Amino acid sequence: MNPFSKSSSTVKGHNILDSHPMKKTTINLKNTFRLVKSYVSFYHCAWLLMIILFQFSILLVLLTTRGGPSPPPTHEQYPPTHLQQEQPQQPQVIQQLDLPLDDDKIQQEQVAVQEQQQPKQQPLEEVVEDGNKPKDDVSHQLGSPPDHEDGDNNTKQVPLEQAIEGHQLASPSDQDDNHEQCKYGKVYAYDLPPIFNKELVINCHDLDPWKSKCPAVSNNGFGPNAAATLAGTVPQELAPSWWWTDMFSGEIIYHTRMSHYKCRTMEPESATAFYVPFYAGLAVSKYLFTNYTASERDYPCERFLEWVKEQPYWKRSNGSDHFLVLGRMTWDFRRKTDDDWGTRFLLTPLMKNMLRLTVERHPWDPLEISYPYPTGFHPRSAPEIEQWQQFAGSRNRTSLFTFVGAKRQKVKNDFRTLLLDHCRNEADACNLVDCDKTPCSDGSSAILEALLHSDFCLQPRGDTDTRKSTFDCMLSGSIPVFFWEGSFRGQHEMFLSGEPESYSVFIDRKEVRNGTSVRRVLEGISKEDIKRMRDKVIELIPRLVYAFPSEGLGNDAKDAFDITVEGVLQKIVQKTERHGGTVY
Repeated sequence: MNPFSKSSSTVKGHNILDSHPMKKTTINLKNTFRLVKSYVSFYHCAWLLMIILFQFSILLVLLTTRGGPSPPPTHEQYPPTHLQQEQPQQPQVIQQLDLPLDDDKIQQEQVAVQEQQQPKQQPLEEVVEDGNKPKDDVSHQLGSPPDHEDGDNNTKQVPLEQAIEGHQLASPSDQDDNHEQCKYGKVYAYDLPPIFNKELVINCHDLDPWKSKCPAVSNNGFGPNAAATLAGTVPQELAPSWWWTDMFSGEIIYHTRMSHYKCRTMEPESATAFYVPFYAGLAVSKYLFTNYTASERDYPCERFLEWVKEQPYWKRSNGSDHFLVLGRMTWDFRRKTDDDWGTRFLLTPLMKNMLRLTVERHPWDPLEISYPYPTGFHPRSAPEIEQWQQFAGSRNRTSLFTFVGAKRQKVKNDFRTLLLDHCRNEADACNLVDCDKTPCSDGSSAILEALLHSDFCLQPRGDTDTRKSTFDCMLSGSIPVFFWEGSFRGQHEMFLSGEPESYSVFIDRKEVRNGTSVRRVLEGISKEDIKRMRDKVIELIPRLVYAFPSEGLGNDAKDAFDITVEGVLQKIVQKTERHGGTVY
């Protein structure tokens, strides 16, 4: 009889089960084990054990080959994002803001490899392509120069971070082989919190109370490409180098170039100057023209000052070896009372030592340097500049002078209105572009056409003494005619000749109001003098443009950016020497 059958259980265990419950449970367990044993052989158990051991071995191999956790980042590997420590630290790569909106090309820079090769930097973050899209939407870029390789075996391209529009950047070399190129020293660029630059660009639709500024901040600050619009106006091979560039985009342009500057250092202890990429012009722009209180206008800049005053290298020098770029005129940052225009940024105690670059400087402030207004031509190489100079110099100029502007109805005795009327009355000699009828602010081929066909261009003051139109004029090989001395004296002297009469004409506005004819004055200038002045204007063109490649023009050619930053370095070196090697 089967010992596990129902009948056997009943017969043999009847009395026991009834009288001893605990023994009954034990017998049931034994019976269950015997039942399993009858179905599972020794070989089944052996195979099960082998499978378990095999899986355990694989897990052990994976753990040993992966290695332990990475050590804490060293100074040589991943420098800190912000210099918050009291002790000097290695720097972080600046948060670069290249802002193209419709191209996927990636811009990279050569990174030198020291004799002992440094670890590669990793991409830091992707930022939004369009300010109107959520941050998670996209990282996509327009108008970047193509990738390029250098044949030098000691260099290689290493992407360091995804910046705005998905643009990738790389660190410049700190090798000694560029010592001769950096005779005034090197620049360390701060990595600011995004609220001071990146987020302003991401929110480009909110920078202006009337319209989106997203087109203006696109393409590294160069704006939309103008090749199609200017076809037939400029040489075909140069058309891709033309853009509709906003006059207030300097903050972005300089930040882009600084990321690849040949004299930028990653070692703050070796820096002569410290660049702070705060976009003050973009930060305050929307607060200037609407009914905001003085405290609301000041808030963006005050927030920045709260940050920068805690940085150890700022504390070391009280900011006297630091500089920043302002995209607007100095007057937008010099409010004396709450009822005045603008913000009080430059009049705050913390700004009393810091150098600032601006499109129009205070003529009596030694801490300010005025840089050229960005124009529409951004050459890709030094030969392109030479080609444009030849083109502008060989033009058949059929008009004596041009005026580009519009009446300002709210300005009493507006001088522009007088010039507009004069130009209309002298239509056979004057080429007029009336900005009430032509969209001058957003770019028009009519402006460039007029300037290329004229010997002179009239340059009355704008809302302030200087105008972007002056640089558009000179870029076209046309000779500027000034009516205010403040339009040229004390402004942009680093880029223009020390003798304004060599490249321009001055007619006092008071004389014009009293009946002096602009046409008669200009007709009185000899052809020889016109040629001499035009040659000088064309000679100055390389100093007035900003190259499109982030690395610059190459071959030791210098554009406006190179001249500006070299001037800053030289100024700081001279200041240091005056104080016995200490910057105050």
